[in-house]
Amino acid sequence: MGERETDMLGELTAACELGITAEQLGEVIHPHPTLAEAMMEALHDVHKQCVHSM
Repeated sequence: MGERETDMLGELTAACELGITAEQLGEVIHPHPTLAEAMMEALHDVHKQCVHSM
């Protein structure tokens, strides 16, 4: 996938194991600027709530 895929994979794996929805995971505070924040934005985009969407 990419250079930092393990960062994203850990977060998504935990969410799947816990049964967390994209909306719930998107509400978790993510540090800025990080790849985790990009994950949060992508999760918000699923529900058309992304602040930085083009």
